[in-house]
Amino acid sequence: MAKKTPSYVLTLSLKTEKFQEDILNTNFESCRNIYNAILGKALKSYNCLIRTNKYKSLKDRIIKTPKEKRKPLY
Repeated sequence: MAKKTPSYVLTLSLKTEKFQEDILNTNFESCRNIYNAILGKALKSYNCLIRTNKYKSLKDRIIKTPKEKRKPLY
C-alpha cells in the first residue's frame, strides 16, 4: 500500500465565453449519454449471464473447489 501523504487540490475556474460554455456543455452531455448507453448494455449483458444455468453451475464448482485447483475453472 502506498504511503499516505497529504494531498491538495487546486480548483481554478475557466474564463470562457458563452459560446465556449455551450460547446463544452453539449460535449459533456453527449459523453454522458454515450456512457449511460454503454453501461446499460453492459448491465443487461451481465444480468443475462448471471441468470444462465451454466454460470450458476460453474460458480458453485468454483466455490466448492480447493483454492489450488481453481485456476482452470476461472
